[in-house]
Amino acid sequence: MQDAAWDGPVRERPAAVPDDREALLGTLAPVLDAVARVHGWSDPDGDLDASLQAVLEGILQATGFAAGAMSHVHVDGSMQIVAVVGPDEARASLLGVQIPPGALEHELAVAERWGRLRFIPAGTLSSDAPYVWVPDVPEPTEPDGWHPDDSLLAPLHAGSGRLIGILSVDLPLSGRRPDAYQRRLLELLAGQAETALQNARRAQRLRASEESFRLAFESTAVGMGLVVLDPQPPLRLVSANRALDRIAGAIGRDAVSVLADLLGTAGPDWVRAIRSAPGGEHRAEVQLGGSGHAGADPADRPWVQVTATALPLHTTEEGRAIVMVEDITERRRAQWDLEQRATRDALTGLPDRSVLQEHLAATLAEVRAGGPPGLLLFCDLDDFKSVNDLFGHLAGDAVLRAVAQRLREQVAGEGGVFRLGGDEFAVLVHPAPTEPAAVVERVRGAATAPVEHGGRRVRVGLSVGSCVVDGRFAHAEDLLALADAAMYRDKRDRHPRARAGRAAAGRHRA
Repeated sequence: MQDAAWDGPVRERPAAVPDDREALLGTLAPVLDAVARVHGWSDPDGDLDASLQAVLEGILQATGFAAGAMSHVHVDGSMQIVAVVGPDEARASLLGVQIPPGALEHELAVAERWGRLRFIPAGTLSSDAPYVWVPDVPEPTEPDGWHPDDSLLAPLHAGSGRLIGILSVDLPLSGRRPDAYQRRLLELLAGQAETALQNARRAQRLRASEESFRLAFESTAVGMGLVVLDPQPPLRLVSANRALDRIAGAIGRDAVSVLADLLGTAGPDWVRAIRSAPGGEHRAEVQLGGSGHAGADPADRPWVQVTATALPLHTTEEGRAIVMVEDITERRRAQWDLEQRATRDALTGLPDRSVLQEHLAATLAEVRAGGPPGLLLFCDLDDFKSVNDLFGHLAGDAVLRAVAQRLREQVAGEGGVFRLGGDEFAVLVHPAPTEPAAVVERVRGAATAPVEHGGRRVRVGLSVGSCVVDGRFAHAEDLLALADAAMYRDKRDRHPRARAGRAAAGRHRA
């Protein structure tokens, strides 16, 4: 078929790609591959030495050198050759060689500056150093030929300017010193290697830091858990260490439920508390499985100190917090013992008046909140002074200890006994019994039973006044005053002589 006539401009077919473009594409391929290798080993899970070996191979392939080495500077300033490309004898003599701190400073100082490269021509330095390998090739006959003793280095620096490594190349495939194109290409790739080496060093430090944290996380005696900062229950626990499992196991629980209780994860407040805590830490002391009240007996359940610290948001894909749970039962027990000694009577072991006032205040608060009333007994020993006068203070002390123990036994599980001072005691029963008079007689009968001391039977009486702890009273002192007055009425009614004596004393004072 004949082509139709066409009188417009004629489009020529594309010509074949010139040879120089083909050569350029051929050169770019290994360059791009080298750049990819350089950045490919910034993976935190990669091996630094193996990655540097791959980087070095890519750079040499792209720049046209048959041999090369890369060294890495350690923290102490020493340097180690960690990657070598070239003949087997080069790898055998160079790989792993340690270079003392400052050993290359002279070489770099006397080298010719080729941009960021350093060229050391043959004859400039001695070649018998343990970190120098001289290839077994003939000396050049042309002025620009590559001499076996020539060295071409690319110092690698951190962003701060500190030396972190050196890239060296040898045996150019052309047999000549590199031209401007090769130098520029080597400079560019050295810059890429420099960046990647910094990334790898950071990754290496990160791996070391993560490993240190993992070891500390697992081996510490403090319970630790990583939780998700999600206000919606249930609590999500990412990981927990063995210590946390032990703390939870001691009370028959699992780590998730214990942390949920400690953090109070019923709503979003626990998340806000952690995020808004001063210094980024939310701290509290809690009794596991107990009331958590400061006065609770620490022997009942373990006490822990909970410290929750929110992690920076940019470090995780979702908000998380490290929760540390430290067993402070022994410290709490010691603190509790000190408090008990400070507020307990040394002779009888009973809590003192200040503790009674705290319990009365708590009972009044419970009554005002709709709880049941309580019963307060004010007790005073009759004829106690005569015991001291006739038998001595040791006998009196024995009577006080015996009465204290008997009072405790009579209200065990129902209330508490307190020593107010001298021969005065108080009993608080909560909730109040249905027959208060029966409790009074039971207490009186136990306290007035004979006490054996020094081969003698010592007996005292007991006057008791009572009042109901209900909503009529606002303060603990009002209750104590009312029960005290009732006790004196009981003493007067039961002991007329005491009443007459007080009347006479009253007339004398008047």
